[in-house]
This record gives sequence, structure tokens and C-alpha cells, in this order.
Amino acid sequence: MATTTLLELAAQRVAAAQAEKTAAQDALLTAQNALTSGQNALETGSRAVKAQNDAIAADRAALAAIATPADAAPILVRLRTETIAHRTASGAVVAATVAVAQARVALEQARARLRDADAALAAADADIESVRAAHDKRAAATQSMAESPVADVAVRATGALASPQFAAAKQRVEIDFPAALRDRARDRAATALNRVKRARQTAAGVVELVDAHFAGGRAADRIEAAARVLAEKDAELFDFVARGPSRVVAAEAALARVASTDNPPLTAEEHAAIDDAARKAAREAAATLEGERDTARDAFEKARADYDLEGVAVLATDGPDGVTAALADATTDLAKAKKALDDASDELQDKETDFDAAARQTIKEWAAAVPDSAWRDLVDFDAAAATLDELDGGPGTLVADVAAAETALIEALTEADEEAFVLRALQGTAAADAVAADVAAANVERTGFVALRGDN
Repeated sequence: MATTTLLELAAQRVAAAQAEKTAAQDALLTAQNALTSGQNALETGSRAVKAQNDAIAADRAALAAIATPADAAPILVRLRTETIAHRTASGAVVAATVAVAQARVALEQARARLRDADAALAAADADIESVRAAHDKRAAATQSMAESPVADVAVRATGALASPQFAAAKQRVEIDFPAALRDRARDRAATALNRVKRARQTAAGVVELVDAHFAGGRAADRIEAAARVLAEKDAELFDFVARGPSRVVAAEAALARVASTDNPPLTAEEHAAIDDAARKAAREAAATLEGERDTARDAFEKARADYDLEGVAVLATDGPDGVTAALADATTDLAKAKKALDDASDELQDKETDFDAAARQTIKEWAAAVPDSAWRDLVDFDAAAATLDELDGGPGTLVADVAAAETALIEALTEADEEAFVLRALQGTAAADAVAADVAAANVERTGFVALRGDN
């Protein structure tokens, strides 16, 4: 049956580790028996060699004591038989010596295998506990998505966006702020957020390069990327479950505060300062210049991020010399990115010059004419609107994304386990063959002489 959760895979790993431990114990017993058998054969062969040595010595003594040549015939026949038996026993001793040497090493290998199996089983037992905790948390969050209050988040957000409080709060900030000043303030805030997003995107881009580098390699190298994606999707799911309802409540409260009649309106004097007709043209012109400067700055920062990321990609593939060569060739992506960065830098310098000290002062004075209470209303309304817009679509594919990420991690782990199994099998065979070769080499003269003489 296919594994569908990490908990099932963890349980399979425990079972596999236990099976490996049992196999290692069996292998250890087999190795111990083989060593005992070899030692017994060596002892038996050694006794046989000694017995034939004694018989040969006795017959040689008898041969030296004979009175007539005719008496030597039966003794010589016995000596020939005893010599053959002696050489056969000697060959058996050599074979048993080799077998004992191999059995001793095999026993040590079996002990090492059992130690590894014990460690693997302990790790699997420990791992399943953390996997079970994560599984239970993931399952609980998934269940919560179908239950109130989490299941009500989207409907509640939709209702809040269509509520009288939303309309009243929106009207309040529109009355307090001239459109040009309000739009400029929102653009500044969006630019600041874009800077944060771009930093994250750049970091993510480097991570993607690393992931792509390992994508075609061993499954074990892909585990980290798959685990990171699952952690990210888990975090999004958990955040929606934990904070979704409270975020809607907070947004509703912010709208109610801004729209409330208890929220003091701006005074006529404050409106007069903000909407001063004599300064309107200069203020709006300054806002335009600042907007152009910010647009140019945003374009420059994007171009710089693109160039940096492309440079990392070339460096990772072709090294420092590759970067130099790519920059020298105007048709490469890196050279084009550098050209775009240079152009963006020139544009930014021009817009910085246009947005001169007088324009900067004009914008600052216009913003200062607005009381902090109005700025707070705008911040709270925009934050509430952004939250409700985000939650209005509901959780989207959060649950499906988590399931897909878990499946991807399961696949990577399973493939890695299979690769590790094959590697261990090959390494074990190679080690056993190396031992056999070393033992054979250590006894090559004795075994060669036995083979030469035909004693085996």
C-alpha cells in the first residue's frame, strides 16, 4: 500500500529498522557459528597432522632398525600412505586457517552491522515521535479549516468589505486626505513593502538555484528542499487557522473605530491647512516628482536584484571566469542585466536631481499639515482593507498545498531510503570481498604450495 503520510512512512522506517536489526542478529549468529566451525576444523586438522607426524617418525625409526632390505618393503608402503595423509591433513589445516581468519573478520563486520542497526532503530523510534506530533498538528489544523470560526473567515471578510462601517471609514479617510497626498502616501508604503518582498524573493531565488543544482542528484540531496517547502506550507496553514478569525475581528474593529462618530473629525483650520488652494499646484507637482523618484528607485532596486541573482547563477555554473566572460558578451543574460542596472541607475540619478530640496520640503510640509490622528486612521483603514481583501478569497489551496508538499517529501525520503539500502548492500559486498582478498593474499604462499603439491 502506498504511503500517504509522513507518519506512515516513519512507522515503515521503524519496521524496516527492526527487520534490519533482526537480520543483523541472524548474521552475527551465523558468523559466530562459522568461526566456531572453522576453529573446530582447524583443531581437528592440527590433530591429524600431529598423528601423521608421529606415525611417520615411528616408521622412519623402524626403517632405520631393519636387519634386511626385504623388511623395508611394508614399512615403505606405510610411509607413502602416511605421507599422503599428512599432506592432506596439512592442506586441510591451511584451508581451515584461511577460513578462521575470514570468519573472524566477518564476525567483526556482523557486530558492526548490529551496532549500526541498533543506532538506526533508536533514531527511527525517536523520529516517529516528532513526526507524530507534526502529523497530529497538521491534521488538527486541517480539521479546523472545516469548522467555525476558521471556516467562517472568508464569509465574514466578504461581509466586512460590504458593510456600512467599511463605506463610512473609506469616506472618512477620503475626506481627510486630498487624493494626491493620499495616493502618494499609499505608494510610499507600497514601495517599502516591495523592498521587503524583493529581499525575500532574492533570497528565495538563491535557494531555488541551490535546489536546482541538487534536483538531478541523489534523492538525499532533495530532502532538504522538500522539507523546507512542507515547513512553509505548514506555517501558512497554521497561521490561517491560528490568526484568520482574529485578523477579521481586528479589521472589523479598526473599521468601526475609523467610521465611528466618536472619532473626532478634523477641524476647519486643519482642513484649510491641508487643502490650501494657493499651495495645491506646488504640492501636487512635488508629489509627482517624488513618485517618479520612488518609481525609479524601485526599478533600480529590482534591476540590481535581477543582476545579482543572474550573477550568482553564472558563478555557480561557470565560476569567476564565466562571470567575466558573460559580462564581456553583450548578448548574455548577465550582460543584459548589467545594462538594465546601469540604465536604471542613470534614470534614478535623473529623478533624484529633479526631486530637489524645494520639492522635498514642500512634500514634508504638506504631510506635516495632516494631524497624526488622520494618519493613524489612514494606516488602520488600509491595513484593515488589505487584511479583508486577503481573507475574502478564503484559504484557497492551503490544505491541498500542504498535502502536495507532504507527498513530495515522502517521495524524496522513500527514494533516499532505497538509495541508501542499495549503497549499504554494495558497500557490504565490497567489504566482504576485500576481506576475502586480504586473507587470501596473506596466505597465498601456503595455499599456493598446497595447490602446487596437490595436497587439497
